[in-house]
Amino acid sequence: MARPGLYFSPEQQQRIVEAIRRLDIAFPHDNAVFLDEVIEAVHTVTRRVYGVRRYVQWLADAGVRRRPSNTTLQKAVDRAQGRGTAASGVVADAVEPWPIPSAHAETGTLSPGEERNRIASRAIGAPGAGAEWMEARIRAEVAERALEHEAARNRQLQAAMADLERRLGEALATAPAVPPKLTDATLERLEQTMETVSRLEGAANALAGTERFLRLQNDAVRQQTQNEADQLRQRIRTLEAEVAQLNAQIDAYRRAPERTTPVSRGWVKPSS
Repeated sequence: MARPGLYFSPEQQQRIVEAIRRLDIAFPHDNAVFLDEVIEAVHTVTRRVYGVRRYVQWLADAGVRRRPSNTTLQKAVDRAQGRGTAASGVVADAVEPWPIPSAHAETGTLSPGEERNRIASRAIGAPGAGAEWMEARIRAEVAERALEHEAARNRQLQAAMADLERRLGEALATAPAVPPKLTDATLERLEQTMETVSRLEGAANALAGTERFLRLQNDAVRQQTQNEADQLRQRIRTLEAEVAQLNAQIDAYRRAPERTTPVSRGWVKPSS
């Protein structure tokens, strides 16, 4: 005759999965302490210790990425037996689990604070897990302080907003009524002011256009003057070169020996 399969109520399954997820966050590096706490959490819910396959299935149901080996799981089960966690010993996977009683004393369920203290005491006593737990505890305390600070700041902002709303209501209630004539006169002055501003803006735009036109003309005149000056400088350099050439020719002519005419001494008979 086949043995009946294990059955867990939805409440049991949900509590086990949530406990495993919390423990996975609390002990991210120490698999031994993590598995000890998982077995303890399951025992708190079902009052039993199960085989390796059942814990592997629960880890998968909880979405835990780590995959401890069967040897590591078996050692954790052996440690649970050694601590005397289950008075009736290890139950096979085919044995019907103990139903959950409703009373707190019978189930052994703990409040969140008591469960956190129990895990802390066991984690600090485990080798190599004290530093990790203290770090997680410090982070939790810092997060709680930050939440408290933000809550206080939110309360202050809400009080300030309420005070501003109250002051605004008082100001609106005590504000004197404005006569209609005064309002019409004010609107008329505002319209005149806006028209004046529009005219001034048009004049400013016209002046800006005139300024741009004058700048363009000034640039054109400056460019033309620059070109004429360049031409004059080029002409001056050409004339200077011609003057230098003429001076050189004059100097060369002056340094040349003067030609002497022959002097006749008496009468010379011409040859016949």
